[in-house]
Amino acid sequence: MYKYGILLFAVFAAISLSWNKSDFFAIKNIQFPDISDTSVCDKVFDGKYTDSNHITYISLGGASPGQKIRIIIKGKDRDNFPSPPEKLYTGKTVCVKGPVEMQDGQPSVVVKDPGQIIVQQ
Repeated sequence: MYKYGILLFAVFAAISLSWNKSDFFAIKNIQFPDISDTSVCDKVFDGKYTDSNHITYISLGGASPGQKIRIIIKGKDRDNFPSPPEKLYTGKTVCVKGPVEMQDGQPSVVVKDPGQIIVQQ
């Protein structure tokens, strides 16, 4: 009986380890479909506006380039904000709502309206 208990433990441990390993592989290589609608909440560490392509990048969960996820505001959508978004949200904890998609190999939420970003108290 003792042998069977050890055997079952070894089998379950092997299954658990292989499942965790494949999960890590999927996360590491970011092999997930676009998430259609979600809210992501975290601290804004930094942001920048690039004149060349008129895009604002805001980093959540860490400073760029090590952020967990980023907010992207494209072109004329920036005009919808009362002040430059990269300054407006830096240092604050926010929740951003929208589809999570891969942009330049990084998970991102493209924001078109300031209502998609809620500052937490």
